Amino acid sequence: MPGLNRRFTSAAIALTLLFLAMSGLSRAATITVNTLLAPSSEGQCGLRDVINAANHHIALRKTRT
Repeated sequence: MPGLNRRFTSAAIALTLLFLAMSGLSRAATITVNTLLAPSSEGQCGLRDVINAANHHIALRKTRT
């Protein structure tokens, strides 16, 4: 039994360290909405653009003024 307990403890510590290491890899993007107009103009970031980007996991490449 002591060997099984030691293996369980080692696995629990290893998984905890793995989860801590992986949590630093996930990041969220902040996108600022400049306009609520549906067809946003150049240099503007519309609400529809942001929703589409979030749904399709793409980055917005619009320049900000």
